[in-house]
Amino acid sequence: MIQAGEQQRAPIVFVSASAEDARTFRELVDGSRWLVVNVPDLAGANAVIDKLRPRLVMCDTEIEGRGSWRDLLEGRPDFALIVVTWHADEALWAEVLNLGGADVFDKPFAVEQVDRVIGLGLRAQPPSAPATIYAGST
Repeated sequence: MIQAGEQQRAPIVFVSASAEDARTFRELVDGSRWLVVNVPDLAGANAVIDKLRPRLVMCDTEIEGRGSWRDLLEGRPDFALIVVTWHADEALWAEVLNLGGADVFDKPFAVEQVDRVIGLGLRAQPPSAPATIYAGST
């Protein structure tokens, strides 16, 4: 999954069954600073998150198997959360904030917004905690 030389880049775990969404996001981020690792389901996401301790995680709400982005927050109070969706609305935004998230980010990904979203996630995290950005569609 991670090859030699990639450890210098901070990992972003992208939990989505859509390889296309992961590829699009990977193309928009600063590849010299971030390593985007795509995982299709929650089981894989938990294992990768535990291993890599990423500062940022994106989780599509349409993921393979059971569960949702909400399940990744359980037992992980140190995450900053940003949900990315095709259908952002006030109800989703309120839910994300009420569950401890930082914001909602609309798909399709806009190149001029990616750095803002990553920065918001980093600023929202507790000082000693990894930040997590979750992305998805509802």
